[in-house]
Amino acid sequence: MGAGSLAGPEHGGSVGPLTHPDHGVGGGPVARLHLDGLLAQLEAAGTDAVILHKGALRRVDPARFRRMSLVLHLNASTALAPDPDAKYPVATVAEALSLGATAVSVHVNIGSATEDKQIAHLAEVAADCARWGMPLLAMMYVRPPAWGPDRIAPNAGRLTPDASRLTPDASRLATDGSRLAPDVGRLAPDVGRHAPDVGRFASDVSRLALDGGRFARDVARFAPDPDQLAHALAVATELGADLVKTALPSSPAAAAQVIRSCPVPVLAAGGAVDGDSLDRLAVAMRAGAGGIAAGRLVFTAPDPGAMARRLAELVSSSSRAPEVLVG
Repeated sequence: MGAGSLAGPEHGGSVGPLTHPDHGVGGGPVARLHLDGLLAQLEAAGTDAVILHKGALRRVDPARFRRMSLVLHLNASTALAPDPDAKYPVATVAEALSLGATAVSVHVNIGSATEDKQIAHLAEVAADCARWGMPLLAMMYVRPPAWGPDRIAPNAGRLTPDASRLTPDASRLATDGSRLAPDVGRLAPDVGRHAPDVGRFASDVSRLALDGGRFARDVARFAPDPDQLAHALAVATELGADLVKTALPSSPAAAAQVIRSCPVPVLAAGGAVDGDSLDRLAVAMRAGAGGIAAGRLVFTAPDPGAMARRLAELVSSSSRAPEVLVG
């Protein structure tokens, strides 16, 4: 019942697409359009539901939810935090009920430094959802500890001392040069002038290492291990989620393995706008995904409405059986 309440009948019981322009808390303003204008496009494109934070509803015409369902997102984090993978509660099921939401969603990063707090929050929300009959969507991601901020920063910092060692070496050249001859000694200030440049180079190398670490972590996120993903989804379902969303593997066999392991519908995450996103989502739908949950893919597209329509068509053209969504 919970899963079916988010699915439009034109999609054969699948959820497609479910769009979440809720990234403002995490990364700052994201929509070029006024939020209500964006939702108007999504509604016209056949979007089943939108995920929003509670404050965003003040900028939306309530009439938008005559045909679209509202899913209230209950936790958050920012990209500016020391650990962006840490999620903390920002709303409750009671607030969702008071705002007329059809369902709630919670984001959990399995393997992160604060996994314990996030799983505990998911369990608390699931208990409230069961008490009030509110469907729960769990956004489950595997965040490999090897790429956590506590490991990236020290590794990046190690490059700085190595590069900064060049500075003393340069100053030694200045001293040695002054001993050789006055003319050579004149070179010493020039060598010394290069010391700040070397220091700047060290800083640049450090930044590159940090960016490289973030890139590696992003790659790990979009190339998840199927067994780890299945474990993450098991956490959600064992604690009471009615639907789960995750970034499925691009391999059809691996995606099908993850989906088959989960007793509730699995929504394929949209990800960023790139040439492979739609192909990856098509693979996910053919592998048995219960629908698509796309955020950036829609609201950063040149034409969000057109992208939402493409996703709706992708879902409606799949061969999913309606009963799969009964949860």
